[in-house]
Amino acid sequence: MAGCNNDTVNDGNSFTLYNCCGIISFTVSGDFDSYSFSGNGGEVVGYTTYLVRIQDGNSSLDKRNFNNGSTGPLTTITEDVVCDGTTVNYICLPNGTDFSGGFTIQFLKGGSIKKIVTTSKAVNVARGKLLPLGNVTGNLKDYVAPTSHPNTIGVDVATATNLGDPATANSYIVDGSVPANAGASFKFKAVKGNSATVLSGVASVSVLWETKNTSTAPSAGDIIASADYDQAAGEDPYIVFKTPATLTPGNALIAAKNAGGDILWSWHIWIPATAITSSTFGGIVANAMMDRNLGALVAAEADEAEPPVTSFGLFYAWGRKDPFPSPKTGVAGSVSYDAALMTVAESVQNPTAYVKTGGDSVKDWTTEMDNGLWAKTKTVYDPCPAGYSVAYRDKAETFWGGISGATGYEFNTTYKWFKAGDPATVFPVPGYIDQGSLEKEGVRAYIWSSYASSGDKNIAYQMYVDSGSISVTEQRKSRAGNIRCVAE
Repeated sequence: MAGCNNDTVNDGNSFTLYNCCGIISFTVSGDFDSYSFSGNGGEVVGYTTYLVRIQDGNSSLDKRNFNNGSTGPLTTITEDVVCDGTTVNYICLPNGTDFSGGFTIQFLKGGSIKKIVTTSKAVNVARGKLLPLGNVTGNLKDYVAPTSHPNTIGVDVATATNLGDPATANSYIVDGSVPANAGASFKFKAVKGNSATVLSGVASVSVLWETKNTSTAPSAGDIIASADYDQAAGEDPYIVFKTPATLTPGNALIAAKNAGGDILWSWHIWIPATAITSSTFGGIVANAMMDRNLGALVAAEADEAEPPVTSFGLFYAWGRKDPFPSPKTGVAGSVSYDAALMTVAESVQNPTAYVKTGGDSVKDWTTEMDNGLWAKTKTVYDPCPAGYSVAYRDKAETFWGGISGATGYEFNTTYKWFKAGDPATVFPVPGYIDQGSLEKEGVRAYIWSSYASSGDKNIAYQMYVDSGSISVTEQRKSRAGNIRCVAE
């Protein structure tokens, strides 16, 4: 609930409570001590922080606006359960949650799943609305543990390098400068980003696209030779893949799919040509920052030459976990740059589809306008590798408070790079993606922060570079810019 005591009807003398969540209720009988609730499409079902701001606006009560700011999106809610068949259990969910593929409730005892109830029917949860499921006992089904599936690509899971140890993420680095990584085997647990939510129903794995970050497209298998999943009976699945015998630096996107071919989740595999380093670069950032943009194969240098396109990195619409190559970059696979507005769940199912909004009047790529997709605390949608996150805007840091005043700052308009710090870090000026096209290459750079606007939920903050001038500005979330990951 949210409350307000500043109304125009009662001269501020009353305290009025408002519903800020939708609710699903149920009763159940059985020997359980907790339940786990999740959407079948990986939808956000909760937050670590959920703020409702009630704005007066000198209007009557029925005109008030509810603007939520939230952090730490959760895709699973786990709570204690009362299972006497009479006591009602309530699941509180964010306003506007759209379960297009339904949802599932798992019932647990001592941490083990005993029963589940699920529906594939589309459900929308609205603020102040109740969806009563009634007594679900008659609809419970036995939980069937995952069955065995040995991978078909010859990966020895016991000896494969575990990229998800000690932490999982949406992006994994394979150092392309290390000869031993040629023809090598890798694995990571099939979980959603940095969460503990294990994918269920994995039936296949596909490489969606590969790129060498140049205009020349690789052949299929040049970056990732093969990919599959491996699952021992009763255990969680691993995504496994192999690099080719001739290791080619580049980027790729791997997806896990269900039996119907629907994408459950996807992961960015980053194979840089040179080892990535990180530093505070003389204090321009509080936490160490990578020496290159996310997805860049080499670090840009302050030379009397334009930085190579391999230093540009990949492009991200604000809040999305999946990258996009430049529309001028050759890819093996398929990337679309003209998708319609979509929900967050639909973006998970369509990681290769960049949203083309149709103009400046539509600022966000998603119909849900969620300011918590990226945040100060790393979220499940953060695209950075383990140990790193999208930089949070902090005016106390030179990077976001005015990089042009940093030690060693220089902008070279001839060779289209700028640098800052001591020792310096160098940034190329690769342009940005807008309406499906690469714009202002060599003129502008957008470097996202994870900080969303507290006012207009369609925009977020980034470092804005334009013809030598640099400022921290608000930018519409639908434009795809670059990311410099910082240590958590």
